[in-house]
Amino acid sequence: MLTEIEIINRGKIKDVVLTLDDGDMHSPSGHWANTSGTRIYSLGRVEIAESLINNFENGIYFHIDADEINKMILPVTKPYIIIDYRIIAKEIRYIYESSSRPYLPSFPGFEAYVKVRRPFVLLDLINIANYTYPKKNITNENELFKLMDEISESALKLFPTPWPNAIARIQVLKKHTFSGKSQNAALKILKIIALIKNNKISSDHLFKNTDDIFELLAAYPLLRIDHKIYNKIK
Repeated sequence: MLTEIEIINRGKIKDVVLTLDDGDMHSPSGHWANTSGTRIYSLGRVEIAESLINNFENGIYFHIDADEINKMILPVTKPYIIIDYRIIAKEIRYIYESSSRPYLPSFPGFEAYVKVRRPFVLLDLINIANYTYPKKNITNENELFKLMDEISESALKLFPTPWPNAIARIQVLKKHTFSGKSQNAALKILKIIALIKNNKISSDHLFKNTDDIFELLAAYPLLRIDHKIYNKIK
């Protein structure tokens, strides 16, 4: 097992949190203020990440064990992006409140009750959709899904090739989360969620226990979009 400092000292991975997210384990930190412990990472995962850095070409990572790596729950490359829909949703609620415009309320609680929180996630996404497309006047789930279907094709152009050959994973640490609050930022978040909902990117890790995008976001609001690995060595 390796600490962040030990990984950095190996000379390959410069930003451990961005590449590997949370540790495989947490060891006691020895400091009273640090109750979560020190993040430590398995040598195997670190070695895979280092190998991928050595085999990166034209925006694509290659590895002989690509299929197995793509099935991993924990990440081993820098992501395309880390998103938390709640950031832009909170900003939109503030804008609507400040301008005295009608808005759909959403509440931050009910963390342990995914099905209870589902309608609040739906309302947040409707808010985001109407903020992005004010002339659409989205009012319900079916209208939101129709919009997501419409924008999922244009969403394929969000990032350079080989997007959207990517994998959606659960993110633990908030550092490096995309924090844009503009209308364009809202559109980017909505497009990424549309890609996940419409299976345009691999999301088997996410939908293991539910096929409902709102329940998914209620349970895991913080997501990362990772590179898909290909079976070829430079």
